[in-house]
Amino acid sequence: MCTIKPTIEADGAASQTSEAACSSATADIGGGGGAGCSGPSGCLVELATGALEHPSCSESMQCATGAGRLQMADNSELSALRKLPAFQQLSSVQRGIIHRIASVLNSQTDSVVLTNPLQQDGPIVYVTQAWQQMCGYRMHEAVGQNPRLTQGEASDTATLRAMKIALTQQRACKVRLVNYRGDSNDKFWNCLSVHPIFHERKLVLFAARLQDYSYQLTRFVSTAPAQFCKAVDPYQRTMQLGHVDLRSFARPCAFQTGQSLLECPETGDLVIEPEDDAAPSTPSLQPEQYVKRLAFSGIPLEPEYLLERLRDECAKLNLPCQACELVSGGAEVMRLEISAPGATADQPGDHGELRALVHVMAEQEAGYHCITLTRLAGNTFQFHSVYRALRMQLADLLLAPAAAVETGAAPR
Repeated sequence: MCTIKPTIEADGAASQTSEAACSSATADIGGGGGAGCSGPSGCLVELATGALEHPSCSESMQCATGAGRLQMADNSELSALRKLPAFQQLSSVQRGIIHRIASVLNSQTDSVVLTNPLQQDGPIVYVTQAWQQMCGYRMHEAVGQNPRLTQGEASDTATLRAMKIALTQQRACKVRLVNYRGDSNDKFWNCLSVHPIFHERKLVLFAARLQDYSYQLTRFVSTAPAQFCKAVDPYQRTMQLGHVDLRSFARPCAFQTGQSLLECPETGDLVIEPEDDAAPSTPSLQPEQYVKRLAFSGIPLEPEYLLERLRDECAKLNLPCQACELVSGGAEVMRLEISAPGATADQPGDHGELRALVHVMAEQEAGYHCITLTRLAGNTFQFHSVYRALRMQLADLLLAPAAAVETGAAPR
């Protein structure tokens, strides 16, 4: 029977490593429902309401806890993972966290990798099937290896150095990097959100979600896509692990365990107890809402790509522009200032130079962004003409025709 255990030290081989090993292990991660623990027969214990059913022997029993009942589940992926030495060397806390994260992911579609910063060289300890397909390595080939295995000649060394600094400082970060597939050695553009995971304020794991942006970034005509690593302050918010779901991986942040863990005496593994649904997690910060006239909304793509895409489309339209990134209201904002020659004499209104601001901002739903356009100076009709031209160029980004909307505010 599993019992509540308020605090547990990270045990096993992981807790015996030196601080130097931890620092070395954080250098290269970028290459790359319920909670659970390993039960007596290799089962995964999940916190849920209902009976506790053993998959291998169909044994059923009840286990009352402060959070509800426990339900056992298993799958071949986790069964194979438990047989690998790198996983067996993990502490009970680390195994519990991996089970918790695996339980909220769709392994077929969510490309996620976890690494162990407490071991020398930060080995991979868990990958989803989507990661295996993206990076070209099977689980048994990747687990135990450092994520450097996906780096190659075109991987930017300055970006790798910046990522090493961020991870050594235990900061959440966003990384874009050229990586290589293991099965074909083909290059691909990898966009990662990296999440440090803490137990009792001590780093125990890193998790990274990967997105393949090769299709988007290789279509640019006038803009060269950049490799980068950013560890800005808006990424350093913290979320309780009990609240984590797939949406939590859309923006970089830190995860931390709660105060109560469940221990299975048969194995010593721990379960991450889900938080009360009514308890709020740390809210995602929203940028200040600039006065806007025209907007595209509901775009499920990274803001850095959207800014580069806007620059590329402006170049095609012969619209001079300058781009920058800033923090507003505690959130990241991408800004593009567009200028254009004044309106022709046959157009009514102001004939001075057109100046407009374009902002890419996060929406309330994690992973979605909007693009807003604001006229600063110049002819209103010319401004609307620029908007319509950009809307046509960006039509492929929109989820639905309704995603590109004009607000009801009167133009200035």
